[in-house]
Amino acid sequence: MTIVLVPALAAALAIVGSRMGPDLSDLTSVKSTVEGRKILDWPALLRDHSSGLSSDSRMVAGAPDCALGYMAAGEQALRDGDLTNEFVLLPETGNLLHPAHRLGDEMVAVRLGNGRRIRFARESLTWACGSFRMSPGDPEGQRPLYALSDADAMQVGRDFIAKYFSPR
Repeated sequence: MTIVLVPALAAALAIVGSRMGPDLSDLTSVKSTVEGRKILDWPALLRDHSSGLSSDSRMVAGAPDCALGYMAAGEQALRDGDLTNEFVLLPETGNLLHPAHRLGDEMVAVRLGNGRRIRFARESLTWACGSFRMSPGDPEGQRPLYALSDADAMQVGRDFIAKYFSPR
């Protein structure tokens, strides 16, 4: 039984691992802005982090900002290939043994503007730029505490990470 199960488990983990993207939680932007828009760093969004944003900060509300994350469904059920104007960005994809965290301060809700839509692709690396807003709430809750509205979004390759981010 072990002779059969060990290779099968190794193959399953290899498949899951190959789909998993790099964790963006510990990356900081190498540029502060791109095309006049501030680049959001995932570590700065953590509310319990000393350099994190506070919910009463007025400095960034409404500012044109961009975020890089992995696409996930928000409140509406979505299947790969569906056209949508709303989704959530997460800093990690998770895997079979450790699903991606869906904590309030680790999610950015994205709402595309002007009738724009994007093809939903779960866990695809996505760059979104829009008007930034933060909400008060529970950092460990299930509702995103951050949002980009009237946004543009595009799915990008892993090479995009090195273009704008580096490990801290």
